[in-house]
Amino acid sequence: MVKRSGELLPLEERVENLKKLVERAYIFYTCWWLYEGAETRAGLLDRMQEHSEFYCFDSHAQFCSMIIHCHAMLDKPRDATHLGKIAKETGLECDLATIVETHKKIAIIRNNAIGHRSRQQSYSDSFKKAGVTAQEIEAYIRGCHRVVSAICEHLHVRPPVLNDLPAQHLKALITGNWDRDDDWVSSF
Repeated sequence: MVKRSGELLPLEERVENLKKLVERAYIFYTCWWLYEGAETRAGLLDRMQEHSEFYCFDSHAQFCSMIIHCHAMLDKPRDATHLGKIAKETGLECDLATIVETHKKIAIIRNNAIGHRSRQQSYSDSFKKAGVTAQEIEAYIRGCHRVVSAICEHLHVRPPVLNDLPAQHLKALITGNWDRDDDWVSSF
């Protein structure tokens, strides 16, 4: 059924959208950080050199997807699914100050380097201006997860799950330590 202009999706559907955003943002983060994090990158570099163009592209794709999903959780348009608005609608009191501050940094990257390309600042200057760290992004995702989980608890629905399995599978593919008998496809 097509919604009339201005009519919101049912609350349960908007909460499902938030759950998917936070779950996917986390998966994109863990896969990107597997490539870029100092604690994991060094152990994977030799294997990644074999298909360096693919891994460089995939790392960038994971990063862009993470930024888009992170940004969408607090997107500003009136008709957007917005974490703060849904928390307020359900009557939950949430301190979103830290989340909002990190979102501003994520928005700089999304609005000037990923979702759009600024005519006024370079790609790299967008990242410098944002000044966001990987640790801040992870804390942002975990903070959003806590809020979405509280909303779900309030509504008596299953909370979002932060799933490390895709990053573990990615690591196994890179290192060649893949259990060919593992049926991971059916888990999606």
